[in-house]
Amino acid sequence: REALMQPTSTQYRLCQHARDYRLCHALEKAVDDASTPLQFPTVYAVRDGVILGFLGTLKAKNDILAGPLVLDPTQKPPALVAMRLVEAYERVLSTAGVSCYIFGIDRGNESWKALVEKRGFTPYASNEAGTWYIRKVA
Repeated sequence: REALMQPTSTQYRLCQHARDYRLCHALEKAVDDASTPLQFPTVYAVRDGVILGFLGTLKAKNDILAGPLVLDPTQKPPALVAMRLVEAYERVLSTAGVSCYIFGIDRGNESWKALVEKRGFTPYASNEAGTWYIRKVA
């Protein structure tokens, strides 16, 4: 019989050192073959020394743009890890005095878009790349 996963052992951390950002870039390259410049704050999830995913911040002139959200597809359950990453990200923003941020969902990712809109989010902009939302931080 397969052992049950123990999600309580997952830790959510704020990237503070170059080593933390390197872990995130390595996961992103493995998943998407990409390397996005990450800004503060970037939070990541780790369990038993394995990075499960991260949520970074994209550079923007006057806005906080959340992204990318990268999840290791071999780890389960990815939706729970994604939710916890967003919660950790929002705690950091709230502590820093940020009242809202912007996030986008790429065109073609209808399952995430449907999930976000089911939770009550209304798009404020769309373009050929995707749909954008504003999230208020409590």
